[in-house]
Amino acid sequence: PLGLGPSYENLTALKLHFSVCPFDSLDIHGAVIWAKYTQPVGRYARDASGALIQDWHAFYGHPMNYGASNYTYIPADVDDDLGWEIDFGLTWTIMEGLSLNSEFGVLFAGDAFDYRDPVTFEREEWGEIYSWTNTLMYEF
Repeated sequence: PLGLGPSYENLTALKLHFSVCPFDSLDIHGAVIWAKYTQPVGRYARDASGALIQDWHAFYGHPMNYGASNYTYIPADVDDDLGWEIDFGLTWTIMEGLSLNSEFGVLFAGDAFDYRDPVTFEREEWGEIYSWTNTLMYEF
């Protein structure tokens, strides 16, 4: 488990995936994903006045702290909703051994990502997080 408490499962998620190959050389694929932690997120969160919320039922810290490896973000509340993600991509085999892969994704961050402004302690939403990756691969 990522948190401090005993947990046998970290996430509950649902993924709907599709893949269509209209030609031998083209694969169009995508997915819609919803996820939440099985335990509330936001241990050591702060309330609107900046006071520490010591919720011992929240086994996990703020989700961004795991990715950033620091405690830059002050969690705004104790929540388990990680949000929705939509992914879309295509893989085109240009010739034997050479392919182009393009992937686009957007995460609609849930309430577990909400944080407090470090100065005003007002609740802020993370908003959408976009990613677009293009890869040209030659295998020999």
